[in-house]
Amino acid sequence: MEINIIKSMEIKCDDCGKVFNLTAEQEKNVREFAEKGKPFMALRCPLCHSMLMLYPLALTGITNELPKVEDTRLFYCPTACCIGYVEYDEESNVYNCAECGSIWKNKDEVFNSISKIILKYPHRKTVYKKVKNGWKSIPIGTAPDSYFSEVQNNEKIE
Repeated sequence: MEINIIKSMEIKCDDCGKVFNLTAEQEKNVREFAEKGKPFMALRCPLCHSMLMLYPLALTGITNELPKVEDTRLFYCPTACCIGYVEYDEESNVYNCAECGSIWKNKDEVFNSISKIILKYPHRKTVYKKVKNGWKSIPIGTAPDSYFSEVQNNEKIE
């Protein structure tokens, strides 16, 4: 598979709507992902710091079809300073956060981490709802505007 050399890749952020160019290193990563046939990759917007999904095969001109990406995020991550999300990994049978690398063996461990982070940092309660058997996240993407800055600026790495 031959990858077209791309001089500049412009990306428009889904959240802030601003356009930015990928760095040379990011372009290299896009080409490497495309060469390996990987349909998508994540990138943080340098302007608003939101997570973006990039489609290397489309960006390099290999295909015009965008892959369907299933949203597997279950919880806002309950790790101090982390603005990532907890997902369930069926292959390894664990819950994890790709942003900070935290791993939980089962849902009860996730619930325990949520309880602890709320006790330590009450602003975290804005993204969780107490339910009969544990916790539930508010819908992903609906966190209050101040949530991410509070997590990053008012918490300490444990």
